[in-house]
Amino acid sequence: MNELYSREPSCGTVNDCGCCIALYRPMIFLIFLQLIQHMTLLLNIIIISVIGIMGLMPDPPHMHKDPKPYHISALSSVAWILELLIGHPDCIQNKLGVHTELFNELIMILRSYGHTNSRFVSLEEQLAIFLYICVTGLPSRHIGEQFQ
Repeated sequence: MNELYSREPSCGTVNDCGCCIALYRPMIFLIFLQLIQHMTLLLNIIIISVIGIMGLMPDPPHMHKDPKPYHISALSSVAWILELLIGHPDCIQNKLGVHTELFNELIMILRSYGHTNSRFVSLEEQLAIFLYICVTGLPSRHIGEQFQ
């Protein structure tokens, strides 16, 4: 096969004569086949992406089982924060980096600036989550363990 590419044209120059076209025909055919393969691959990627975006792909088999709860702490986040506020003063300092008085002062300041409870999360929980992230530096996956 390499002999086809190493041959010199019989005319001595590369031009539009029949011998030059015949010389390069196998190479052009291989390039054309590679182009078709790449276009087919690209088309498959586009089709799979569109199907995924439209949500037409079936759910994986493990998604059909009844989901098992992931966050199973004995205390809800509200109960945990309440425990910190009424518990030992050093405990809230270790967990949130502030004493109870400062935590309550921060809540009053936030309320004075117009911050309120969200639909599902109290302002106290929001502040505790923020302070807990600042103190621990944990990623959100670990924070979700504490505040469920």
